[in-house]
Amino acid sequence: MNKTKDNEKSKSAVKDLKLEYIIRQLSRTNRKDYENYVINTVYDRVGNFNLIPSTQHYVRIGNGRGRMIDLYFPQINIGIECLESYHHNTIQIERDSQREKEIAEVKNDDYKAIAISVSKSFAEVQNQIEECVQQIKDKIEKQKISPWNLYFETYFKDKQKICITDDIIFPSYKSICNSLFKKEYEDNYTRTRCTLKLGFLPSEKGKGYVLWCIRNISENNNAIGWNNRFEGDKLLERYNDDPKKPNSKAKEYFKNDSNSKLVTFKYDYCEKIRMWGYKFIGVYEQAKERSATGEKIYNKIKDSFKFE
Repeated sequence: MNKTKDNEKSKSAVKDLKLEYIIRQLSRTNRKDYENYVINTVYDRVGNFNLIPSTQHYVRIGNGRGRMIDLYFPQINIGIECLESYHHNTIQIERDSQREKEIAEVKNDDYKAIAISVSKSFAEVQNQIEECVQQIKDKIEKQKISPWNLYFETYFKDKQKICITDDIIFPSYKSICNSLFKKEYEDNYTRTRCTLKLGFLPSEKGKGYVLWCIRNISENNNAIGWNNRFEGDKLLERYNDDPKKPNSKAKEYFKNDSNSKLVTFKYDYCEKIRMWGYKFIGVYEQAKERSATGEKIYNKIKDSFKFE
């Protein structure tokens, strides 16, 4: 087998995150004909690929409740609502009005909701869409939005630290090491649970830190192997030995306490681009005490980490 052709084929199969995100966002309403038409038409006519679209955007309003926005542009704080015929009865009008008030309270005073009624003629719908598009373009021009970057390879190129607010996922442990910590691991590097000590970083602050990537998040503390779970800003970890392998080295490791500060990434599903990957969740430090059930306790001590 030709390894060169194999590698080229593998690289060509890598998904482009921005393309994936846009396709997945704009296809979320493919079973809602009118809404799907309005959302795709508005986005297409705005024609600015630095503008981030968020469809079926969920807004938490408190007390376990939430509201949905058909199409939301977070950079300019504008929401688009597609109003079908049922939105025009008296009861629904009142509900929609209350809903917009609740969303505006969360999104702040500059939030603007634009409604497009699709129960009118084709010409009238087009006029509404054009007016909507113009308002969006005016807001973009006024705010001068920054280029949109989902790519971990370039996102951190001119940055010195990573924060929990960075909306970036890494597909693998290798990609974190190579992108942030200047390693040169090959494509066939498959390690997932890491103990990479970061004392080699140029800053003295790198000493005493270890990169930690978590894959196993579970509320089932009885599962064999590693079990991690969260309680607020606390991360709890335990290891349940396999009865068939009573002399597990991992269990012995678990017994040992660590003085290291853990630069922690969690493997999770990213709703934004609907893909799995590692996201930075903070820096953790092991507590002296353990939980009532014997778990190691790690407390979050920082929301960012300086790697340069």
